[in-house]
Amino acid sequence: MSSMISNGVAHTLACAIYEHRNDVNQWFLRQFSQHKAPFYSSYDLRDSGFKIAPVDCNLFPAGFNNICQDDLAVAPEILKTWMKEATNGQNTQKILILPEGHTQNRYYVENLSLLLQIFNEAGYETKLGWIGDENVSQNDQFTLESTTGTPVEFSKLKKDAENRLRTRSGFVPDLVICNNDFSAGFPEVITGITQQLLPPPGLGWHKRKKSDHFRHYNRLATELAQILSIDPWLLTVRTELVDHVDFSEGSGIETVAQTVDSMMTELNEEYQKRGIKHAPSIFIKNDKGTYGIGIHVVHNGEDVRTLNRREKNKLSMGKGKQPIRSVIVQEGIPTQMLVDQTSSEPVIYMFGHELMGGFIRSNAERGDSDNLNSAGMLFRKLCMKDLRESWSDCSQSEFPALEAVYGTASRLSAIAAALEIEELTK
Repeated sequence: MSSMISNGVAHTLACAIYEHRNDVNQWFLRQFSQHKAPFYSSYDLRDSGFKIAPVDCNLFPAGFNNICQDDLAVAPEILKTWMKEATNGQNTQKILILPEGHTQNRYYVENLSLLLQIFNEAGYETKLGWIGDENVSQNDQFTLESTTGTPVEFSKLKKDAENRLRTRSGFVPDLVICNNDFSAGFPEVITGITQQLLPPPGLGWHKRKKSDHFRHYNRLATELAQILSIDPWLLTVRTELVDHVDFSEGSGIETVAQTVDSMMTELNEEYQKRGIKHAPSIFIKNDKGTYGIGIHVVHNGEDVRTLNRREKNKLSMGKGKQPIRSVIVQEGIPTQMLVDQTSSEPVIYMFGHELMGGFIRSNAERGDSDNLNSAGMLFRKLCMKDLRESWSDCSQSEFPALEAVYGTASRLSAIAAALEIEELTK
């Protein structure tokens, strides 16, 4: 595993976390006691060798099919422990999962199969609902096949006279888990139901903003850096919001270009001061974006002013054909993680505030400064045990160095998400 992940700043961070581990642990305990973590979440991380930070946070994660078997084996116990806190001690026995309507995506169906397995093995009677295309089947229950050939059963839903969500065959859940961010709209069948929904569907990208997430994240990372006695630059990611844009109509483009030029000037100065040879880059992202849609990499303002029609179209429409009207201009963090000489990045999954598993996203068609969550990506197993490498010059005892580093970045992002949730659910 060490050949896949360069040490660089990860080594500095691991040693700082070990040295200040008691203070760090107390800080995280205090944060998570004050701010409830998301029900489940995933974090795309970038390790450039000179800084490490999350570049995306998903509160309705798919991709459980990419998590290694060792982590899947312990996931039910992590889930069971977290469930008590997530439901405020509610007696939960029956669970319904609401998926996206990806009937043609067999990999997504495989993801649902594994998610179903985790919940069932945790001791909950769990079924998959269906709120997608009614024409997928004339039956109240139907089966789709995953990419491994696993049959996965779905049940169509209705709302009863007591406003309880139930399957048409009579299954009434105590709790409803959303694996759908409802970017394309909120279905009437779950409006006003009496059961608790986790995560609350109001946390989808129709409400969330990346700019809010990184505003919270950068503040938290700066606070933790003071505890670690390190430069906050090692953990933060420069992010600016630009509102009122319409790339298809040409409005707001000059503002985006000027923001890019200003940020690039700052990045060039930082890189020169720190002796970083890598050329800086900047990401333009849909402020309400997901699925890697609405992302473009630039190197100066002129790249923005001279976007071609295809590039403008890419920045004009998000998931579910929702128009993009605000973007973030964000410091690009290159990746130094290579797997088989292919640019790669770790993705970490959490149940609440506990690390659950992860995988590596690789893309042979993209470079180290590109968006890897795009056509050509491949997924490779990354088990938590792969991150438990000890570095003897930091500690004479067993210390899970990379787990501590990547886990710290993910937990910081989880607190940021918790603060988002508080703002959105007030």
